[in-house]
Amino acid sequence: MAVSREQVFEVLSAGASGARAGLPGWSVRPNITGTGAVGLYLDGPELPLMGVNLAGKPVARHLCGTVQSADRGLPDGLEQVRYQYILGVSVTERDEEYPELTDLPKTGEPSWLMLCGCWISRFSPNAGMNFH
Repeated sequence: MAVSREQVFEVLSAGASGARAGLPGWSVRPNITGTGAVGLYLDGPELPLMGVNLAGKPVARHLCGTVQSADRGLPDGLEQVRYQYILGVSVTERDEEYPELTDLPKTGEPSWLMLCGCWISRFSPNAGMNFH
């Protein structure tokens, strides 16, 4: 019999306290969405480095991410569940957030791109972040 979503939720819930300890000031919440996806959702506070969009308007950013089961179906054993993490920076779904490559010399890179480097430096393999 396949592992249940509730069992995966319990595993992620148990890891949430370690994530909270490693990410002070962050929202860390396990969740099962309406579509049945099980994940540990991470939302950081607004960054002091507020950026601007291509229209020159200020935009508050925050780091965000999800730890979730990696496969569509769940295996027979809990020890066989694979997890993946998705890390990112909050970005709105507006054209001014995504310049054309040919426009970069005049617009510069969007501010969220530089903030992705925050993730890399914070959660690189050498940073020692772990959820156990």
